[in-house]
Amino acid sequence: MSRGGPDGAPLGRASTSHESSTEPPPLVAVFLVEFDARKGYSVTWQRSLPDLQLEGVVEYKSLPSGLHKVEEDLIYFIHDVYAGLSAFSSRTSEESQRNVLMLAVGVLVPLSYGRLGKSWRHAQNLKDLARQIITDPSRTNLLEEYWDKHRIREESAGLEGSLESPLGLKDHTTPQKHKDTPNRKRASSDAAALSRPSQGLGAHHPALSLPELVTAFGPLIFPLYKSALLRKRILLLGEPPVQSSCDFVYGLSILASIPQVLAKILPYDNYTPLTLRPLFNVGIHDIPYLTEVARAPDLSWIACTTDGVLAMKPALFDILVQLPSSSTFIATQHKSHPNIINSDPSLSQSLPNQGHQRSIKSTQRDARRYTNLHTGLNALPSSQSSAQDPVTAIDSDAASSTSSTPSTFSSTPSTYSNSSIVEPISWSQVAYTSFMWWASAGENATAGLEQEVENEQDSGLLLADLGDSDDQDGAGLDQVYRVPNRRMTGLDPSSVTKETALVSYFHRLTTLIFTTIAEIIVREDDTLPPPQYTDDQPRHTSSDTDSEDPEPNSTPANHSAMPSSDQASDSESEPGTNSDNAPLLPSSAAPQAQTEPAIIQIHPEDMTRMGLDIWSASDRVFVEELVGVWWGRKARVRGGEVRCCGVRVL
Repeated sequence: MSRGGPDGAPLGRASTSHESSTEPPPLVAVFLVEFDARKGYSVTWQRSLPDLQLEGVVEYKSLPSGLHKVEEDLIYFIHDVYAGLSAFSSRTSEESQRNVLMLAVGVLVPLSYGRLGKSWRHAQNLKDLARQIITDPSRTNLLEEYWDKHRIREESAGLEGSLESPLGLKDHTTPQKHKDTPNRKRASSDAAALSRPSQGLGAHHPALSLPELVTAFGPLIFPLYKSALLRKRILLLGEPPVQSSCDFVYGLSILASIPQVLAKILPYDNYTPLTLRPLFNVGIHDIPYLTEVARAPDLSWIACTTDGVLAMKPALFDILVQLPSSSTFIATQHKSHPNIINSDPSLSQSLPNQGHQRSIKSTQRDARRYTNLHTGLNALPSSQSSAQDPVTAIDSDAASSTSSTPSTFSSTPSTYSNSSIVEPISWSQVAYTSFMWWASAGENATAGLEQEVENEQDSGLLLADLGDSDDQDGAGLDQVYRVPNRRMTGLDPSSVTKETALVSYFHRLTTLIFTTIAEIIVREDDTLPPPQYTDDQPRHTSSDTDSEDPEPNSTPANHSAMPSSDQASDSESEPGTNSDNAPLLPSSAAPQAQTEPAIIQIHPEDMTRMGLDIWSASDRVFVEELVGVWWGRKARVRGGEVRCCGVRVL
């Protein structure tokens, strides 16, 4: 049973009524950072809990490189077990038009309140304080009043270490013994809350950027999402304003969170975190920490930076995302997509351009899925109205592929299929399509049926009910996400927004992939041949190997798979229990040979069930790596093939 309230917050710090209000969380620190061209960074005013280190840390996190290009900004960061938020403001000094006064008013809140400790509830107040102090830096009495009003009280100061803390290395020193611990549940509380309909979002909630995130990346959102599922270390490189990049970090960590219900189908001894840890803004002063994290392969994270120096240290990350220079990320007539690159030693020499040989592209299936998703989102409202909705501002690359009726999914093939950010159609797929056209006398009915199945699958992921997945603990695999739960069909459509729909969409896609793999593993393990023995080991009958704790890959009693001819000949010659070579009783001194688990065989129809591209080598690699990361097993994925009369011809 969880010790926390609805958002997974620990008891003993604040009443649960706080969670349902918009009251900002209590503060552990308030500070003022100024930048002087001669003196550099300095913390000119601060209040905090005793023994909390601020100087030498917050000034660099609160004023990242390049902020002189903007007048105002919001910066999120992590400091130890606290979430930080600073409001930046600048103005030209009256003394000299060449001098610019730059400062940031910042706070720290406990991470036990969530990924960002709900620090965004302080955003507007901090912006107002920064605007006032920039005109008169001596007005620190305003900060004193704010600290007295919102400081954490003694009865709430017993802060727990949180799994949301990316910098808390102590969280990783001891493996978790149970999947359903309170901390494990708290790790996905933010994502679960966002997936509920009618969930109000504050004016500065970072989840409001989710539609903007999807529009900015286009089909590339899916390979980036897959990298996050593989728990890669992801670094976003962009320019100010930093708030957009920080919001994207938050959004990607939410979309790639593993729903709590899936913990039941993962191996008991798997300690891969259910959430990708967001570090938010990092800079060159974080290089020592990132270097330390790089030595621990189980520590995955996602962060953003404006320092190009970090991007030229490929040993620190697995995936580099170069964000476009545009600060708005709104689709235009000449849209520029992010450039996603696998880490490579060559990055230490120079940063590549779009289309680099190591750039990651979306699959053809991803391109079609994005078109369907983009069109479906047009039918939903945003949590916060704006002059130009980033989703309804359809980019020119996909405009011709979307339906004129926003309430239905487009059945028109996406023009992204020929885009530079999408993998070209493989020769195998071309041969298969040509063969099916020839076999159907030019009718090509199979392609139309496949497209219909894809559209139906994509429609189900987006338009199914938005109920809280964590409430379905008693449901089976086929009842959790696979078949939409109809108990929520009476929802008011206005309660379903683009933000909640996107979170639910990606969580359903994750569940579809994970449950399909879990079923494949069960299927493969149920059809394994009998265990093999070495020549110098005794063979036992099934009664000899029965135990209260059988091996997970042992053959069931009703095993019906036929052994190969080699296995059959071996079984005819192997001695039974009456053999002179067999001991009368099992010997503990002669254990069975330790064999590795069998390789999981994944077929093209399995890939289709997961909504993946059977013709894409990158999707095949993704599934093989996913099985290794989350199940600790080796897998072999068979791609699409062309068969004639039962014989594979391609």
